[in-house]
This record gives sequence, C-alpha cells and structure tokens, in this order.
Amino acid sequence: MLNKLILVTCLGAMLEYYDFTLVLLFANDLAKLFLPEADQSGFLWIIAIHTAGYFIRPLGGIAFSHFGDRIGRKRLFRISILIMTFATLGMGLLPTYATIGYLATALLIILRSLQGISVGGEFPGAVVFAAEHVPPHLKGLITYAIGACGLLGVMLASTIGMLTHSLLSEDELYNWGWRLPFIAGSILGVSGYIMRRSLSETPLFSRLIAAKQVVSIPLLTLFQTQGKTLAIAMGMNIASVTMLSMYTFMVPYATRHLGMNQSTVYEIMTATLLMTAMLTLVFGWLSDRGINRRLALLISNSSYAVTNNLSCSNDARRAVM
Repeated sequence: MLNKLILVTCLGAMLEYYDFTLVLLFANDLAKLFLPEADQSGFLWIIAIHTAGYFIRPLGGIAFSHFGDRIGRKRLFRISILIMTFATLGMGLLPTYATIGYLATALLIILRSLQGISVGGEFPGAVVFAAEHVPPHLKGLITYAIGACGLLGVMLASTIGMLTHSLLSEDELYNWGWRLPFIAGSILGVSGYIMRRSLSETPLFSRLIAAKQVVSIPLLTLFQTQGKTLAIAMGMNIASVTMLSMYTFMVPYATRHLGMNQSTVYEIMTATLLMTAMLTLVFGWLSDRGINRRLALLISNSSYAVTNNLSCSNDARRAVM
C-alpha cells in the first residue's frame, strides 16, 4: 500500500507540472496561433497568460486546503487531477485565432486559470497526503521526492517539446503538432485519476473524524495558531517558484532574444532539471538524518547568488549555459 501511495503521489506531481509547464515551453508557437495580429507583443501576452496561472494558484491552494481539512484529503486529491486533465485536454483541442478569433485567446486564459487552481491544490495536497501516510523516518525523503518528481515533470515537458520541434516541420507543428503534448498530458491525467480511486484516507484525518475534531474554518485556525510557520513557508515558496520560472522561461527567452537553437536550449534545460531533481532527493534523504538547516540554507542561497550573477552577465549566452 505504501509503495502504491508513493508511486501515485509522485506520478501525480510529475503530470501536474508537465501540464502546467507546456504553455510557457510552447510560448513562441502559441503566440503565432492565438495572437498572430499582436506581432512581437503576442509573445508577451502568452507570458502574461502563463503567469496568470501562478496568480490563480494561491486561490486554488486556499480552496483545496479548506475542503481538504473539512471533507478529507482523498476526495480533493482526485478532484485536483481531474481539473488539470480537463484544462489540458481543452487546450489541446482548442480552436485557434484563425478559427474563432479572440474567443480562442479568452478560452486559453480560462483554461490556464483552471490549471493554476489545480496545481494550487495538487502539489501541497500530495505532500500532505504522503506525509500523513508514511512513517516519520521517511517523511523528508518522500515529500522531497514529490518535489523532485514535479521537476521531472517539467523535464518531461522539455523533452517532449524538444522532440516535437525536432521531428515535425513548421507546417506540421502549427497545423496539429502543437496539440499532441497537451492531449498526451490529459491521457496520462486520466490514468492518474484511475490509480487514485483506490487510495484510502490518511490515518491522521481518519482519527480527526473519529474524534470529531474537524474545525469549521481551517484557514482561520491556521492563521491563529501557525502564523510564523505560514510566513516562513510563503517565503520558501517564493524561492521555489522563482527557480521553476527561470527554468521554464529559459526556452522562449534564449530562442527568441538570444538566437540560440531551440533543441540546444531544451537539452540544457533537461540536463539541469535532472540534476536538480537528483539533488532534491539527496537533501530529502539528509533531512531525515538531521542535516544542519543553516548549512542547507547556506548551500541553497549560495546557488541562487551564483545563478543571479550569471543571469546579469554581459554574456547572456554563457549565462544560459
């Protein structure tokens, strides 16, 4: 049962971030398909649509956390992947500007917002679901593994993007090829939903139900009792979102503004994500063995400092490498 739980939560994180990343990885293509009259600004509008998912994400997190603490983690765990599957399939089947004009752009924004709601509930829900099931000596490794699988989902999207752009001609890509990664993600999402149907409720929530200790307004209780912890978690989340955005923004930025070959950028991004995922697992393993938190923060902050300095380098191509 534990092995299945780990598999389902990790695969779910991978699929969610795969689906969530596709819009930015295909930003150059989507700009031509959904905002062809906007010329250069079309790309910026697609970036804005991608960013909308991040702004909506906290709302999804609040809604899913509230109902997860009210009716159980298991139900919400299934609903989150259903929303992502529907939104991603909708993108894959969406008519373009050439067919329905700006209505296509409006629908893209709506579907992207649904993706944001889904991710807002999926990732923290997966971490909570796993943490309440696994034994204490494995909590660090398993919860970090979920984060690592999220990175692998971005890596998978990068690999699919590389293959799509390498194997298809420009006409094939714009006629139907761009749809394939979205449709594939939705098919995998259905598989994930089926796997989740057999999962049991977490032991902790089952005990809360039995003891009638479920609170009526969980968010209010959180602010009243865990305000400091919440502030720390929000700060850490800003860092992780920034890192993920840098990874995914690399493809459209390097190809559009630096003139780099798209396949080369995809390869760099894939290798970087794989290395980051492996390091995430290492730190998860170390956290279960009492790694010094100050040392972990020092290593993390040092890596951010190096990355930021490279990003500000006059040699932008070298910075990407």
